Amino acid sequence: MLRRIRNVIIIIVIILTTIAPHPLWAQSTDMCFAETQQCISGPIKTYWQTNGGLSVFGYPITAQRYEVVEGRTLLVQWFERDRLELQIDGLVTAGRLGARFLELTNQPWQFGSGAVPAADQTSHGNSRCRLFAETGYALCGKFYTYWEQNGGLARFGYPIGNETLTQIDGQWLWVQYFERRRMEYHPELADTPYEILLGLLGTTVYNTQMACIQSLIPAMMQAYQQLTLKTHPGCPTLMPATDVAASRQTFEYGEMLWFDHGPYQRWSIGPRIFAIITTPRWSFRVFGDTWSSQTTQPVFTPPPQRYAPWRGFGVVWQQNPELVSQLGWASNATATPLQINYQVFEGGVLMVHIPEYAVVYAFGNPDNPADIQVISVMP
Repeated sequence: MLRRIRNVIIIIVIILTTIAPHPLWAQSTDMCFAETQQCISGPIKTYWQTNGGLSVFGYPITAQRYEVVEGRTLLVQWFERDRLELQIDGLVTAGRLGARFLELTNQPWQFGSGAVPAADQTSHGNSRCRLFAETGYALCGKFYTYWEQNGGLARFGYPIGNETLTQIDGQWLWVQYFERRRMEYHPELADTPYEILLGLLGTTVYNTQMACIQSLIPAMMQAYQQLTLKTHPGCPTLMPATDVAASRQTFEYGEMLWFDHGPYQRWSIGPRIFAIITTPRWSFRVFGDTWSSQTTQPVFTPPPQRYAPWRGFGVVWQQNPELVSQLGWASNATATPLQINYQVFEGGVLMVHIPEYAVVYAFGNPDNPADIQVISVMP
């Protein structure tokens, strides 16, 4: 009796959370949810609505943003059960979260045996199975039926493991991983529409990936939580570089910053100079630093109370005439020496912390000059 009551309660909860979302507010054609304070819009919203909505994807847990996914920069949005990706050709697809979860838990999928598992190695025997030569794994019983009836290859991808008994949130369940999803057989919901549920891989993978930022120094952590760049940073690469020698010179409409940050991803090897332009809107450009003690310093004639750019800044300023109008003249005679901290992220974002000014510069994709954010942090 108690078991039946428990099952009824579970089914009621599932129905309420999958059929009755609570839109919070609407901005033009956005659909927003009070449960997570997030909105969906555009092609991702259309895909969400036409491919199962809340019961399949869950609530959105992030805003739409750009991330580097398997080497490509895509507009994505994370949901409780999935990550939806807007491809370059305009199509929306589900992320490969099943494969990603296995990677993050140090059990990356390997090609299977190419054989149908024994009957006692599946949740419902092996009388009805399909073997996939592409990965070497079989799909059987109720998992196979669910796969066929709910989107098949496009929705789930190929199976990348056989069924296994796995502990999920304290409960032992038969589960099977696919490229994009994890199916779970819930015996307490047997003979109901909810006996096969899709795992909360969106939430799990997102939280696991974001755990990596715990190694950030406090100022970087503050800045990371306020980022609105087009390029999502992802996890930090290596350890932060601290107390790095740098120099900075202010200009009428911006500033120039120098330091040697090394061979990281989009950021080229060797000393670099950042031109940071503040008018009419924030933007940045990155240049190589070719100045040395043998370099002939360019000769400039600044107006009263203005100064020529210092050393390598002057070389870059002279070689790129557009900077003359974008930055204007220098506001002080020489560059100010600084100690900075910096961190590079797997998405290609570079964050530079200047403790003396209690500020963090976040530089996104260098090919997009407007992909910059300046964030004040606690000293």
